[in-house]
Amino acid sequence: MRHFAMCGSLVGAGLLAACGGGAATPQIPVPDPDIEAEEAGARTTAVVARTGVRDIRWYVSRGRRAVDDLENVVVYRSADDVSGSADVVLYARCLGDRTEVEIDMGVELGDDVISDGDVRTKRVLVRFVPRDVRPVVFEVGSTGRSLVVDPPLAFLRDLVEADSVAVQTVSRRGTAVFAEFVVTALAYERLSVVSETCGWILDPIEAVRAETERQEALLEAERAEVLETYVGVPIRDGIERFGVEYDEIFLDLPAPVGRAYLGFGVSISAVEVAVAQGRGIVCVSGVWVGDEIVLRECFIEGQLGGEADSGAVGEDLGVDSVGR
Repeated sequence: MRHFAMCGSLVGAGLLAACGGGAATPQIPVPDPDIEAEEAGARTTAVVARTGVRDIRWYVSRGRRAVDDLENVVVYRSADDVSGSADVVLYARCLGDRTEVEIDMGVELGDDVISDGDVRTKRVLVRFVPRDVRPVVFEVGSTGRSLVVDPPLAFLRDLVEADSVAVQTVSRRGTAVFAEFVVTALAYERLSVVSETCGWILDPIEAVRAETERQEALLEAERAEVLETYVGVPIRDGIERFGVEYDEIFLDLPAPVGRAYLGFGVSISAVEVAVAQGRGIVCVSGVWVGDEIVLRECFIEGQLGGEADSGAVGEDLGVDSVGR
């Protein structure tokens, strides 16, 4: 039987205790009206090829919130194998714009429940087969019988990549409660209903790629905003912390900028005089190069804009042209 095979495979993973109580609850397949639906991409096809079966235990419930007319979607299924409980049910929900994952363990949880004000948490063992088992801490639901999974998105992404998911915790009586959910093709298809409704990506690889692109775009926007603070305005703070590298002048600027290299227009002596007179340096344009800024067409404050004769100011400050 699958139940005993699973128990044997989890001995080394610390889940053997879960197999000590109760017999597996027999599951009666329920015909699914969408069983012949088109497979959701190459991932679903690959899972079908590996398992040779379709999961027909997933159910979908839909509705709308009266307050804002946003859609509510609940996808749920019972565990394939259970011990220590009559039934264990996994729920994945999109409630308006919030994703939740909850596992109803079917019995009152206790023994190792920790209360922190109104929040009760519990130690749980989770294994995404074939990965190793890992201990986690989940919040106990309001009924005292369920586990509220956090973070829910990561849990569902790990689930669709696994062969099966095993969960073990302890009931109020101190007995182990164990459940196994076999992952087949329909899991990805049904859970995609939740992810698409709530506007996030279920596929783990696509999720990483999208997050990388988002972070890169965010960094680019932040860098553009930082660069604007150094272009076309007098730079005064920190110009006394300047140096020379490969005959190029640089300013040691505050984070997130490391160094700002000055383009043509100023010399070392000009920067020294500007520092002594409390003047800043103005640069017309600039670009990011790695974690540093290269400022171009730089001049001493007051040299341009009609404040004084540019030639006189240049002579006074020792300006000469050092191109970059």
